[in-house]
Amino acid sequence: MSSGDEQSDEETVPLFRPFTKESLAAIEARIAELNARKAERERLKAEGEIGPDGVPEHYSIPHHEDRLEPDPGLEVGMPLPRALAPDFPPELIATPIEDLDKYYENERVS
Repeated sequence: MSSGDEQSDEETVPLFRPFTKESLAAIEARIAELNARKAERERLKAEGEIGPDGVPEHYSIPHHEDRLEPDPGLEVGMPLPRALAPDFPPELIATPIEDLDKYYENERVS
C-alpha cells in the first residue's frame, strides 16, 4: 500500500466536536507534555547546556517559538462567525464543544 492510499484511509476530524471526558484528558496530556518540556529546558539551562534565552548554545541563529494569540472572532459569548455557521451541525446545539481557537488548545480554562 502506498502512502497515498494510507492518507485516503485516514478519518477526517470534524471541525465541531463535542467536549467529552476524552477531550479533557487530551488537553491535560498536552499540558503535562508542555510542562515536562519546560522542566527539561530549565534543567538544561541550570546545567549550562542552553543559554538564558532557552536556545541551545550550538544554535547560530535566534530560534523563537510561534506565539499564538486568541482569535477575537471566536471570543466567548460572541456568535459563531458567519463563515463557520453553515458547517455547525444542528445535533450539537446546546452541547459543549471543543474550542476552535488554537490558542486554547493546551489551556485548561476554569
